[in-house]
Amino acid sequence: MATGISGARIRKELSKHIPPHRLSQSDAFRLVTVQPDNPQELHSIVGFAAREGVPVVPTASATRPPAMESWHIRLNFGRLSAITDFSPESGLVCAQAGTRVQDLADWLMEKGYSLMAKPDYGEDMDLWEFLLSPDAGNFGPRYGSKWAQVFSLTAVLPS
Repeated sequence: MATGISGARIRKELSKHIPPHRLSQSDAFRLVTVQPDNPQELHSIVGFAAREGVPVVPTASATRPPAMESWHIRLNFGRLSAITDFSPESGLVCAQAGTRVQDLADWLMEKGYSLMAKPDYGEDMDLWEFLLSPDAGNFGPRYGSKWAQVFSLTAVLPS
């Protein structure tokens, strides 16, 4: 955990890699919210956090993030929402973590495909939130576990 690091210092260090208009600081909640625009910016944010021992928590749209007592970084994945690749032969879809479940389902529907592991509700949630919970219903698919329906999940990070 970070000891003695201030929100101003977190913001100052992150502003070396992230434009200031995509950084916001809340002294009341002891957090700096960051909107990375690409994987390289995300890499620099996480690298800084790891070096300094600053906790990093994704900003959720459908679930409540944990309360934190120390200064921390909240990642807003809204700008990382591209569907980057699709193979009709294998059914493989590559999407960034901030892609909304409903946007992915609509994109597939336009191509004549369906997202079989769609949640009962919470279509507004980001893909990363959806994939974290294996539960059926609510944020999971109507029947069975989404983990049984997703054959592989790969995280690609810049080196």
